[in-house]
Amino acid sequence: MKVFIICLEEEKEKALHLGSFLEKTGVSSETLLLKTKDEERKAIENFTHIVILSALGSGWIDFFAGFFCGSHLPILVFGDKVIEHIPDVFAFCFKFFDTEGKLYGYLAWECETFKKNETKNHAKKALLDRGVSATNDTLAMCVAENKEEEVSLFLAAGFSPDTKDKKGIPLLCISARNGHINTLKVLLKSGAHVNLIAEDRGSTALLDSAIERNKDMVKILIEAGADVNIQSKDGQTALVVVVGAGDEELAEMLVKAGADPDIKDALGVSARKYATIFGNSKMLAMFDVDASKKST
Repeated sequence: MKVFIICLEEEKEKALHLGSFLEKTGVSSETLLLKTKDEERKAIENFTHIVILSALGSGWIDFFAGFFCGSHLPILVFGDKVIEHIPDVFAFCFKFFDTEGKLYGYLAWECETFKKNETKNHAKKALLDRGVSATNDTLAMCVAENKEEEVSLFLAAGFSPDTKDKKGIPLLCISARNGHINTLKVLLKSGAHVNLIAEDRGSTALLDSAIERNKDMVKILIEAGADVNIQSKDGQTALVVVVGAGDEELAEMLVKAGADPDIKDALGVSARKYATIFGNSKMLAMFDVDASKKST
């Protein structure tokens, strides 16, 4: 971000004050006294914002209105006396500020926005330099291939961690199905919603991790706040899945996290019933202990 300040000789103190504020926020600026319009246009070309601190004649107002229409560069006007010299017909070309607080607050906000956009642009360029197209489909492919650095660049470039692929499968679920823990961590750190549903199975990342019997991933997702009782399209919960697989360690993790052993699947059978059918007394005891804890 780079701010161009325009003022007359008598407004130099205001310009110095504003320049000092901008320097503290990490924004470079230059101040220029009004000369000829040609000199002014050349001076303005490399700036992102213009600040006018002095009342200008009609010729200058016409010039800046025309300049805005051609460049759409933000032109900020500060002070009641300065504002009253802008005809209503040209008001849409300028942003008006009647107090220093409002002007400085706007510039500080613009600085943060500029920095974020600059980061996004750098990340997109880094992807292109690697021969990676910046699209949702390519992001999903990078997640499936466990390309952690590329995924991080996509997220830095502004792509959502909640993106889904063409089949409607969230990135978290893609990571879970492929056992890519590091990529899953990157997505969670970037704010991915842990309970997003995949459109093919109706599963969450937790359910997919349970299907893969990936204990480390199940633990991470539970710690991230995953709902352990969400049911897939066939009514299965993560607990039903691991009971069917006979995985007592995973069953214990899920029960401790609040998994309900009495939720029935599409066949009308619960995790407790499956444990009974399979004769797994350890799991049944686990369910009973958990039930007794809830009742006390």
